[in-house]
Amino acid sequence: MLPAFSAAAFVFRSRPAFDGLPHVVDTVSVFLDSSVDLSLFNACKTGSVRLLDRIWNSSQVFVDGSPDPGTKWTLRRFLRTDKHYQQYLFTKCLEYAVPRQDLDVIKWLSSKFQGFTVTFEVVARACKAGSMDILRFFYKNDSRFLEERGEIGRGHPTEWGGLSMSAAVLSHRSDIVWWLHGHIPDADYNWGTALNSALMRGNIILVEWMEAQGVRSEVTRVALRSIVASGRLDVLQWLERRGQLPSAIRLLGMAAEKGHLDIVQWMINHSLESHAEDQHRIRVVGLADLSIRAAAANEISVVGHVSRSIHVAATNGHLEVAKYLRQFVVERFDDEPPVLFPVERTKIKDHIRRPGFGKVTGMAMVLAVKNDFLDVVKWLIEEYGDDPSMNIFEHSGFSTVVDTAAEHGQFDVLKYFHELQIAGETRLYCTKNAMDKAAANGHLDIVHWLHDIYMEGCSTAAMDEAAGNGHLDVVKWLHRHRAEGCTQAAMDKAAMYGHLDVVQWLHANRSEGCTTRAMDEAAMTGRLDMVKWLHANRSEGCTQFAMDEAAIHGHLDVVKWLHSNRTEGCSVRAMSEASENGHLKVVQWLYANRSEGCTSNTMDYAATFGHFEMVLFLHYQCHLDCQSILALEAQLRDHPGMSAWMLEHYPALNDAIMEE
Repeated sequence: MLPAFSAAAFVFRSRPAFDGLPHVVDTVSVFLDSSVDLSLFNACKTGSVRLLDRIWNSSQVFVDGSPDPGTKWTLRRFLRTDKHYQQYLFTKCLEYAVPRQDLDVIKWLSSKFQGFTVTFEVVARACKAGSMDILRFFYKNDSRFLEERGEIGRGHPTEWGGLSMSAAVLSHRSDIVWWLHGHIPDADYNWGTALNSALMRGNIILVEWMEAQGVRSEVTRVALRSIVASGRLDVLQWLERRGQLPSAIRLLGMAAEKGHLDIVQWMINHSLESHAEDQHRIRVVGLADLSIRAAAANEISVVGHVSRSIHVAATNGHLEVAKYLRQFVVERFDDEPPVLFPVERTKIKDHIRRPGFGKVTGMAMVLAVKNDFLDVVKWLIEEYGDDPSMNIFEHSGFSTVVDTAAEHGQFDVLKYFHELQIAGETRLYCTKNAMDKAAANGHLDIVHWLHDIYMEGCSTAAMDEAAGNGHLDVVKWLHRHRAEGCTQAAMDKAAMYGHLDVVQWLHANRSEGCTTRAMDEAAMTGRLDMVKWLHANRSEGCTQFAMDEAAIHGHLDVVKWLHSNRTEGCSVRAMSEASENGHLKVVQWLYANRSEGCTSNTMDYAATFGHFEMVLFLHYQCHLDCQSILALEAQLRDHPGMSAWMLEHYPALNDAIMEE
């Protein structure tokens, strides 16, 4: 029997009539104690060992086989009786506790789940967290080492190896790398990934140490991109000296995106120099024609990469890099390419002059405006504004850069564009999208300014979207100063996103009203206060969509309220898709209180998405079967404990896999 709640014991101490009746205190304690129905995983999140103990002790009745006949279905039934569920819980709880370095919870889990496996993923998370204390604890409790000391039947099989070495490297914990290698040298580490991780962190000493241990691995593109992104020119040069940096120019875009001018310059020069050397070697052996073609192809390739990188540098605000790249291309237009044969000079220059080389599109301007890079905006106009072959002010037939500035609240950019318009730039104009989007994003100052300066106006989308995003000040201003009004979508969207003040204002001041979508989507997003207000003040009501979506998204309080106060009910979608999303409390309630049930493949989807506790409920309480091979295959990969349970209870699945 669990100890009585302190509050219950205190209350009954002041009631002499209950002296000598301890079962009353115990019964009241059980009634009040909802903590024991918390899943062990959720209890782990609290970090409370006392709570974990209470849940664990409450499951003893199922071990003894003597639960009360009226006991409701509970996960505690399996906490100490189902080995597959125990492995699943042990792993899932460790995966949560280890990154938080909650050693008290980890020790508690170890003491209660003796014999269960500490997985590769758990060890890797300890390495990633940089927790030597946790790693030492796992090592001390590794059943393999305990057995060597004669302590049979204790500890945990521990999966050393895999990505744990790489995780330590990525966390800048070389000490953990040495410790792993020194204490568990025979583990099957993924050394290739570890070496690439060391390169990504710029740890050349560690790379050289790994190579001294016999590690050999190709440098991956992911590693190269990370090296460039972090600005490690020294590592790139180290790789180049070793002949491990093929086609560095292909990474130019990443260097430009991150603003690493030194790497950009080095990549371009390195590419030109290396190809010049190749060209010389080809000429030496007498292959002049091949030399010409190689030079032409290289020149075109370099300029092509540089051209694309101008856009990337500019749209990320790296103006110095963009200017350097642009100047490089301009020089390639005006100067003679470094080729010894006149016929090839003409071919190269003709190719470089194709549309797109050395240029940007309207999207570059849009992104610069969106990110408020006014200096980049001015440079783009200065550099490309007079080019008759392109229009940097328009990127689609529906929106302009002026619209974009208004949408994102970039008032300085907007005013700059207006100055250009006054000066005669006819390609700068706005559409209704400008005020619509500014209103939607709550930029009232810009809405007001557009109203005063431009004639394009707005559409009903302005008030609709402003309402949906909760910008009541904008809604009120549009109501007073514009005639476009709104549609029912205004209240529908405001209800969906929980903006009760907006809904109430629209209800009192506008006549458009709403549709059933208002309550439906408020229920979907869990806005119970909104659902109640609409129920009390509007007549549109809702549809089955309301309870279905509330259930699917896990809003049990909304589901219960709709059940008690509305008549629309739900469909089989409610229980089926709530199961798919792992909302166990919702599914339990629907099963006990609604008659719609679920579809026959509900278990398959719950299993496919790894909801073991849902699978247990559907199997034991709803008597559903798992029929999907895909579900089993997903768990074989992600949740071995769950897949073992499925094979034990549905052996036909294994037969089906063997047949395939």
